[in-house]
Amino acid sequence: MKIRLATVLVIAQFTILPSVGLCTDYSFITVDVPGADHTYAYGINDQGQVVGYYAGTFNGNFGTHGFLDSGGTITTLQVPGTTQTLAFGINNRGTVVGTADGQGFIYSDGSYSLFNAPGGIQSYGGINANGEIVGNSGNHAFIMKNGVLTPYDVPGAKFTIAFAVNARGEIVGAFGDPITGRTRGFLLDGSTLTPIDVSGATAVIANGINAAEEITGIYDYLPPGASSVVGQSFVLNKGTLLPFPDVPGAAGTEVRGINDRGQIVGDWGDGKAFHGFVATPCEQDEHDEQDKQERGCVSLQPPHVPEPSTWLLLGSGFVGLTLWRKRIA
Repeated sequence: MKIRLATVLVIAQFTILPSVGLCTDYSFITVDVPGADHTYAYGINDQGQVVGYYAGTFNGNFGTHGFLDSGGTITTLQVPGTTQTLAFGINNRGTVVGTADGQGFIYSDGSYSLFNAPGGIQSYGGINANGEIVGNSGNHAFIMKNGVLTPYDVPGAKFTIAFAVNARGEIVGAFGDPITGRTRGFLLDGSTLTPIDVSGATAVIANGINAAEEITGIYDYLPPGASSVVGQSFVLNKGTLLPFPDVPGAAGTEVRGINDRGQIVGDWGDGKAFHGFVATPCEQDEHDEQDKQERGCVSLQPPHVPEPSTWLLLGSGFVGLTLWRKRIA
């Protein structure tokens, strides 16, 4: 195994204010694996294929299994010889990545291949059209290109996690702030690391990014007078923070990823079970409100968010991002 150390200077500043009144409309469909107790959708490609995992019975055994949904046809993903398989990402070639019993796996053309790293693979977050894969091992994020594993860490961070990578190689994830200990999101573009934060939030993660640099994520905040935090999904679009609406009838909704068509996947709960969903942007020329309602379109409007004065997103600059490069034999 060959190891190299590279130090890259990074200076970034990120200041974003959401525009008032800007909203996007989505229609929702639910993704449920038949017979499953819970279904979670994590990744979607431009063909609309969805991957995730479900809790239920497969071949007579109860457990957690991955799935691939292609136009309503569900394929269970279970790495042979493992007890738990979780699928997290899929690219436009139909290649799926995920984890199985602490190992990373790649599923392509009906075959599985396994991959591991020191400390085990906690999450294979995503894969882009070029076959670049991101995830995390222990408290460290990594990106793998052509068999070369490059772990990376936000300088001084308590942990770093990579969730997704787009076709341009831009990566989003989360890290433990070295000063406050809070969880904050980040965007990594080449050598430039840009923190993503919501003032007033107790935690922020960025978990999806597409080629247009639309970013999905979740932040937690404590509403005035409340005793516990509330989670709010969001879409960060061209400098505008758009709180994502709950799936109609849901007790809670969490976004997980986004494709280049702007379709978003995630899961929602009804108080008894969790269900996957796909949210598809309604056509921009649908100005008739009655037509939108008939199509089930829901607007991105902030029902539960911090006060407008706290919507400012701030990112402080970092210098000295250290990249460890390891070549996998």
